[in-house]
Amino acid sequence: DSKPGHGSKFWFELPLRRASPQAVQAAADAKTLFAKGDLKILLVDDNNVNLIVTRMLLNKCLPQAQVVEVSSAALALEMLHTQRFDVVLMDVIMPVMDGMQATQAIRQNFASPVADVPVIALTASANPVDRARCLSAGMNDVLHKPMDTTVLMRTVGHQVRLAREARL
Repeated sequence: DSKPGHGSKFWFELPLRRASPQAVQAAADAKTLFAKGDLKILLVDDNNVNLIVTRMLLNKCLPQAQVVEVSSAALALEMLHTQRFDVVLMDVIMPVMDGMQATQAIRQNFASPVADVPVIALTASANPVDRARCLSAGMNDVLHKPMDTTVLMRTVGHQVRLAREARL
């Protein structure tokens, strides 16, 4: 009903899905697990925009976490020689050394507990074959870009919890 001087009326519909109770609980568990700020994440990606976006997501989801960023697999391996991390978020496709090669190097060339650090692949590929290749290379799980915050929280929380329980 538009009459002169009365403006216009617009509407839109958003097809939103309700989060499953399991996803909500997993995110809550992850926040509780890391509430004390004792989570240290190594973020590895050769693309600066991906580093910024992932850091923003991590800061939103896990504001107490310490995030260390590097732009290559070689730099990630150097960081692992000098610092301990609870989890590594590793881009799969990078020049010189890809994420799968870096993960194999972590598993083969480092002593425990560094060799056992959870490594989560970051990839734009949703191909099941690529997921299987990541897992075969020693990665613990795979996150798909663009990342969903609930899946990010659930995956990081699950992998860190498993690693911490294995150390007990």
